Amino acid sequence: MANGNTGCMASGVLAPAVFYLLCARRQGGLLQAGKRKRPREDGRRASGICGSRRFAGRLLLFLFFAAGALRMGAELRPCPLETRLEEEGALRYARADGRIVRVSEKDGFCSVLLSDVTIEAGGQKYRQKRLMVSAAGGGFEGSARLKAMGELELYRQARNPGQFDARLYYRSQKVSCLLKAQEAEGEDGDMPAFYRQAQGFKRAAGRAVEAVFGPEDQGIYRAVLLGDRSMLPEEDETLFQDSGIAHILAVSGLHVSLIGFGLFGLLRKMGAGFAKAGLYAGAALVFYGGVTGFGPSVYRAVFMLLCSFAAMRLGRTYDLLSAMALSLLLLLWDSPLLLTSGGLQLSYGAVAAIGFRAQRKADREKKRCMEERQTKEKKEGASDGPAALGSEKSPGADLKHSLGESLGVSLSVQLATLPALLYHFFSFPPWGIFLNLLVLPLLSYAAGSGIAACGLWMLGGLLEDVLPAFPGGALAEAARWLAFASAGPGHYILALYRMLCRFSLSLPFSCILAGRPQWWQTAVYYSVLAWLYGKGGEEAGAGLKRGVWAALAAVFLLIRPVHGLDIWFLDVGQGDGVLLRTGETTILSDCGSSQDKSVGKNRLVPFLKSQGAGRLDFIIVSHADADHINGITWLLEEEDGIGADCLVLPAPGRGQEAYRELELLARARGMRVWYMAEGERIRAGELVLTCLHPQAQETGPQARSGSKTGDRNGHSLVFLAEYGRFRMLLTGDIGADEERELLKAGLGEGTGISLLKAAHHGSAGSSCGEFLEAVRPAAAILSYGEGNSYGHPAEETVKRLDRQGCRLWHTAQSGAIRVQTDGKKMRISGWLAVRRQPKRLPGRYTQGDCDADIK
Repeated sequence: MANGNTGCMASGVLAPAVFYLLCARRQGGLLQAGKRKRPREDGRRASGICGSRRFAGRLLLFLFFAAGALRMGAELRPCPLETRLEEEGALRYARADGRIVRVSEKDGFCSVLLSDVTIEAGGQKYRQKRLMVSAAGGGFEGSARLKAMGELELYRQARNPGQFDARLYYRSQKVSCLLKAQEAEGEDGDMPAFYRQAQGFKRAAGRAVEAVFGPEDQGIYRAVLLGDRSMLPEEDETLFQDSGIAHILAVSGLHVSLIGFGLFGLLRKMGAGFAKAGLYAGAALVFYGGVTGFGPSVYRAVFMLLCSFAAMRLGRTYDLLSAMALSLLLLLWDSPLLLTSGGLQLSYGAVAAIGFRAQRKADREKKRCMEERQTKEKKEGASDGPAALGSEKSPGADLKHSLGESLGVSLSVQLATLPALLYHFFSFPPWGIFLNLLVLPLLSYAAGSGIAACGLWMLGGLLEDVLPAFPGGALAEAARWLAFASAGPGHYILALYRMLCRFSLSLPFSCILAGRPQWWQTAVYYSVLAWLYGKGGEEAGAGLKRGVWAALAAVFLLIRPVHGLDIWFLDVGQGDGVLLRTGETTILSDCGSSQDKSVGKNRLVPFLKSQGAGRLDFIIVSHADADHINGITWLLEEEDGIGADCLVLPAPGRGQEAYRELELLARARGMRVWYMAEGERIRAGELVLTCLHPQAQETGPQARSGSKTGDRNGHSLVFLAEYGRFRMLLTGDIGADEERELLKAGLGEGTGISLLKAAHHGSAGSSCGEFLEAVRPAAAILSYGEGNSYGHPAEETVKRLDRQGCRLWHTAQSGAIRVQTDGKKMRISGWLAVRRQPKRLPGRYTQGDCDADIK
C-alpha cells in the first residue's frame, strides 16, 4: 500500500497527541472542577510545581509519540494474506465464512461486510478481522452469517496523484481484501441484539424516508439521517461539493446534538434528574451511532455529548477541546489509518476551529470583565455617588454583532479546514464562506423536518400493528398525514439549497482550482495560524493585521509554482498518458486505456486537478486508438472544470471518422484544431516540441507507404521535446519501419536522447536495435498495464533496451512516473514504492529515485 502519501504516516498519527496536550495545557483535564485554586503561598514552591508539571508534560508528550509510532507501525505491517496477494495476485476459488456486520445494495449488487472471518485459499487458512464480499443480487439482510466462494483480491491502491486510493480507504476501515463472490449463501444464527435492532431500525427508517419524501429528496435524507449514501444523486453530490456545502450530506455533529440534547431536554422537563436523563439520552445516541455505522464524525459527536452529560452529572465544567482531542486519540488508537480520512480531517478541523475561537473569546471576555471591575472600583473609590450605568445595546447592534460572529466562525472553519479541503478535493469555493451563513442556520430545521417525518411515519405503522382496527387505523392515518406535513419544510429547504448553490456557481471566481498542497506548504500554513492564535493583542487594527496574515497564508497554500520542466507519465493501465508542464504552459499528450474504460473520470481529471492544472494549452493526440484517446474524449465531453485551447491531431488523420469526432468535440468547446505534420513546432518558452513524423502529404485512411500495417499506429505523431540540454522522444505507437525512416531523416545524429517513451508500449515490433543504437537513450519509460492481453512489454524489446545500458521504468510497477529537469540534470521518480521486479522481465529495473546529469 506504499505510495507517495504514506511516507509520513508514522509521524502523522502523533499529531493528535500534541494537539491534545496543547488543548489541555490550560484546562487541567477533560472535566474541570469549577473551583478557584488557592493562592500561592510561596513563590519558590510555585516555581518548583510549575517545573515538575513541565517535565511531566514533556514526558507524557514523548510517551505519546512513542506509542503513536509503534501503533502506526503495527497497522502498516501487512498480514500474511496481504503479502501473498501482493506477490501472487488474485486467488481464485477462495472460500470465506464470517459474521455479517453490514449489508448494502446498489445497482443490482450487494456489498456485505463480514467480521471474524475464516478464509480458505490455496490449501491454507487465514483469519481476518473484516472482509468485504461483493455478490450479485441480495437477500442477506435477515441472515446472521455468510458463506461465499469466489476470487479474492486486494483493493486497488492509487497509482497516480489525485486518484482515489481504495486500498488505503478500506484499510482505515480495517478491511484489506475483497471477495468477488460467485456463490454466496446466508445462514441463520445468533446475531448480536444491538446489531439486529440497529439494522432493523435502519431498514424501517429507510422505508419511511422513501414513503414521505419525493425521489429528488430521498437520497439526501438517507445520507443525512442514516449515513447511507448509496441512493445519493451524483448531480446533487457534485453540486453541493462544488459549492462548498458537501458537509451537510453526511451525518454530522449537528444532527447528533439535535437528537441528544433534544431527548435530554425532554427528559429533564419530564422530571428526570441529570443522571437518568444523561443515561437514557446517551443510550439513544449510542444506538443512533450503531444505525449510522459510527463514522468518525458520529463517533466524535456521540463521545463529546456523553462527556457533556457526564460533566453535568458530576457538576464539573465541560471543555470542548479536551473532549474532542480525547475522542480523536481513542479513535486513532483503534484505527490509525483513519488519520488519512478526509471526513475525519474536516470534521475534527471544523470543531477545533470553533473550540479555539470560543476559548479565545472567553479569555478576551474574562480580561475585559477584569478591566471593567478594576475601573469600577477606582471610580467608586474616587466618588461617593453611584457608578454610571452602561448604555444598553440597540437591537441593530445585536444583529450586527450576531452576523459578525457568524461570519467569524465560518471564516475560522474555512481557514482551519482549507489544507484538508485542498488535499482531498483540490479546489476551494470562496463563496462557500457566505453560503454557509445561509445554509447552516436552516440545517437544523431540515434535519428536524426529516426526523419528525420519519418518526411520525414509523409511529403510524406501530399504532396500526399494536392497536385494534379502531382507533388504531384512524390514529395511524393521522400520524402519516402529520408525517407528510412535517416533510414539507425539509423539501423546500433542500430546494432552496439547490437554488443557492447554482447561484453561487454562476458568480465569478466560484471555484479556485489550486491542486493538492505539498506537506511543507501545509506545515508553514498551520505554523502561521498558530502564531496568529498565540499572538493575541486587542490594540487598534490588530484584527485587520491578523486577517491580512491569514489571507497571505491562504494564498501561499494556493500557489503551486512549476520549476523547470515537469513531466508525468500516468499509469492508465494498458495505454498512454503524458503531461508536460512549465511555468507558463501545460501540454497533455494522449490519455487512454483499454483496461480502464473510465480512465478520464477515474485517473486523468483527478490527476489534473491535483496538480492545479485547470487549463491545457495543448492536447496532443498521437493517433486515434482507444488506448490513447478515450480519456481525452471523456474530458472534452463531460468535464467543464478543465479548459483547453488547442487540439493537435496527425495530418494523415484529416477526414477520418475518429478524428472528425474529436474535432467536433474540440470546436464545440471553442478550441483551435491543428492537424500537425513533420517539421512543425510547438514553442512554449524554453520548451520546444518538434514534430518528426508523419509527413504532411500523407492523407486519407491509410498510413504512409512505409508502414506495413496500414493502421493508425503508422501515422502516430512523434515529437522531439527539447528543454536546455534535455531531449525526450515521444513515439506514439510507431513500429520499426517508421523508426528506420526517422533515422534516414537525420534523427540520432549528434546528441543522444535523455529520455525515450518506448513506442507501442514496448511491443516486439517497435524499439528496434538500430534505432536504439542511434538515439542512445539514457532512460526509457514503458507504459503498459500489468496482466494485459497483448503481452506488453515484449521480452526481446526489454533486452534490446537493456543492451543500450538505459534505465527502465515501468508504469505497471512504479505507477505514475515523474521526470523533473532544469535542462542540465534530470530526476526520475515513481509514485509507488516498488518492492519487486517483474519476474518475467530482464533488464536494469529501477526501484528508487534516479538523478542524472544530462550530457
